[in-house]
Amino acid sequence: MSARTDRLIRLADDARILSEQDCESIAKRVFAFASGPGETYVNVMSWWNGELRWARNRTSLASDRRDIRVEIMRDVGVGRGNVETNQLDDVSLESAVRAAERSAVLAPQVRRPPQ
Repeated sequence: MSARTDRLIRLADDARILSEQDCESIAKRVFAFASGPGETYVNVMSWWNGELRWARNRTSLASDRRDIRVEIMRDVGVGRGNVETNQLDDVSLESAVRAAERSAVLAPQVRRPPQ
């Protein structure tokens, strides 16, 4: 008899994707970093994917993949800047907002069709 015991192992992390409150908190932080005229749009994407593969009546592969992406769009004048990041700390979010602002200013000055 082997010393190994078969038992169900539960993950300690119950929150596999961001809650609505977490997404709103991230968006408010991004809006606070935006400076100057123009509009700011934030899109927060959070996903989780689990996979279990069987071979010979045993588990051969178990994976748990998750990711968080924050897309920041800044409209400055007639230009639009777009940046994505997966880092949620304040320094990274602020640098992403600044990059979107720079991109909007440097964008070709082509007038967008009316919406």
